[in-house]
Amino acid sequence: MTQKQILIVEDEVITALEIESCLKDLGYKACGIVNSGEKALKRISKNGITLILMDIQLKGELNGIETTEIIRKKKNIPVIFLTAFADKEESIRSKFSFPFGFLTKPFNDHELKSAIDEFS
Repeated sequence: MTQKQILIVEDEVITALEIESCLKDLGYKACGIVNSGEKALKRISKNGITLILMDIQLKGELNGIETTEIIRKKKNIPVIFLTAFADKEESIRSKFSFPFGFLTKPFNDHELKSAIDEFS
């Protein structure tokens, strides 16, 4: 099995670095950290990304949901949304007709691993 290449899209630096460290501890590879939807769209043009961890609330022109909609049109990369607002999950799920996951911040290593393994 090839190692997953996971892109982290998170605008809080400390959170992004914690996720990257957690991924490493779990045996996954973070292939980059970007802090905006616009940067995520540029980054996905490179091959090899197998999964995206996408914060819903991003700084910049595009939020995580809008960015995910564009990514789904360009590439078929699964997305796991990261959110601090669990109550918004159902309304966001109803908007999409493809499988993806949700992680409510803060999350632990086990929850992250379980969400990632759903896309194996």
